Amino acid sequence: MYEHHQRVIQRLVEQFKADPECQALIIGGSLVRGWGRPDSDIDVLILISDADFQRRMQTGNVLYFDKAICDYEGGYIDGKYMDVAYLKDAAERGIEPTRSAFVNAQIVYSTVPELESLIQQVARYPEHERESKIKAFYSELLLLKWFAGEAEKRGDRYLMTRTVADLVLFGSRLILAHNRILYPFHKWLLR
Repeated sequence: MYEHHQRVIQRLVEQFKADPECQALIIGGSLVRGWGRPDSDIDVLILISDADFQRRMQTGNVLYFDKAICDYEGGYIDGKYMDVAYLKDAAERGIEPTRSAFVNAQIVYSTVPELESLIQQVARYPEHERESKIKAFYSELLLLKWFAGEAEKRGDRYLMTRTVADLVLFGSRLILAHNRILYPFHKWLLR
């Protein structure tokens, strides 16, 4: 993370500390994974009270975006409002991209005592699903091998293109599951 990112995050903390509904600010994304560039945005999860979150859900106001606070070229903050119930649900049964989003997450402000532990639970690989995922991904690969043969026989470029993309996806998912690494979704898969 660059110095200018840290400076903007500090401004963000000062801004949200004054909001009585804000319980925590959690930084995620490329910056905390070590993949950030000088012009990278800042991804933030804004933890708010259950009541405020329900109000925001009713109005559809659950996203946060701010360019004005950033003092670097191309900078902006991209955020989502959530409540503690969301994190508890993600810890219990979150899908891998959700869990992956919390790997190396940094709590920069919090009034929630158990937050660190909760985030660690969210970011944990779901070991109880590993064996069934490995079998499912391997089965997909066998089916896709057949589709590749069919696409070649028919000269079907669409089917071949789709099959090759799925071969990469499910082959990668198999490797990740074998190594107990969370699937980060398409944007970061090849990383």
